[in-house]
Amino acid sequence: ILPCLSGGGFLVQVTPDANLPVPASPVTYEAEASCNTLSPGVRRENFSSLHASGGVQVNEIGLGRSLQWNGIRVAHEGDYLLTLYYSTKDDRQATLLVDGEVVEQQARFYGNGGYPSSQTRSFGADGMGFHHLVVHLGVGRHSVSVQSAADGWAPNFDRLTLTPLTSEGK
Repeated sequence: ILPCLSGGGFLVQVTPDANLPVPASPVTYEAEASCNTLSPGVRRENFSSLHASGGVQVNEIGLGRSLQWNGIRVAHEGDYLLTLYYSTKDDRQATLLVDGEVVEQQARFYGNGGYPSSQTRSFGADGMGFHHLVVHLGVGRHSVSVQSAADGWAPNFDRLTLTPLTSEGK
């Protein structure tokens, strides 16, 4: 099981205005990290390192179960691009929470339907889907949770990245 925090990710330019500063590099938090909270029945499972960044993803998030990333640290208050990386063949939904507060009630995670990633929206070259949302976070520690409906299933999760969208001191 990986430790709670790892570096890396990708750089995102979220504005078409070339005069604005490029956001700082994202911070990556693995779903399988030992400090995260998994509901009973949710499990860490080896998954090809070609697809899962750490070679492991979190599965069986269904029937009201959840995955919570703990220990997310923010040094500066502001807006952040939160990106969840997942895998699923079928379209799925889940509720997204930050610090226990709902930020997206029925987030939709599109399945790849068995098609190559180039033919499916929201999928990267590594076969992982991605779901973006902007969240406002204060300085300190935070948690991010995904919870399935009581009668449904969420996708399998690999990691999340957090990218600052506002420059320090603004």
